[in-house]
Amino acid sequence: MTLLAHPDVWLIRDGDPLPDWVASRSILSSAELARAESIRHPVAKANFIRGRTVVRSAFAPILGCDPSDVPIRLTPDGKPFLDSAEVGCELHFNMSHTDGFALFAISERPIGVDIEAADAKRDCDGLVRRFFTPGEREEYFALAEQRRPAAFLRGWTCKEALLKAIGSGVRDLQNCAVRMDPDSPPAVLCAPGDAEWKLDAGEVEASAAWAVARRSRY
Repeated sequence: MTLLAHPDVWLIRDGDPLPDWVASRSILSSAELARAESIRHPVAKANFIRGRTVVRSAFAPILGCDPSDVPIRLTPDGKPFLDSAEVGCELHFNMSHTDGFALFAISERPIGVDIEAADAKRDCDGLVRRFFTPGEREEYFALAEQRRPAAFLRGWTCKEALLKAIGSGVRDLQNCAVRMDPDSPPAVLCAPGDAEWKLDAGEVEASAAWAVARRSRY
């Protein structure tokens, strides 16, 4: 497990041993175990179990409880969250998976993470035209063609992490914009609401790109 950008953001490679603080026994709730059993794809199932195990193990010492007692609930649309009313404080978590890697984060403020594997077959130009704002498209297409795959991954992961931190999903896809140039520091150029957001981003041996968006001020 590798720390990224912040002491409470972790990158885990598939096959690497988990650190000692992660519980080695089953600590998932009955609902989580049922959800795991319903996942047919073995990799997705393993990612789900590992993700909930890491999150529960990370929160347990903060809350002073057993990992199995961490109150993870679901929103009506199925997004997991920590019930602030039950724990008496505001805590947040988020996770993301891609081929070979998983990214986890916990925070006292809203946070979103994303990690995406590089794919030489991906139509980066077409995806940028379809899903990015006019300003993002302008910055992207001004780059040299050989830099565009890296720019796409930088923009996509930052945008996805930001949307997850905001909690609005794709409905705000055109209402937020991030810096696309992978050679410049990541930045939020615009986002809905009055909150300020901070972005961290990077690459994992050129095989994947990651981003973390966290609320910097209420």
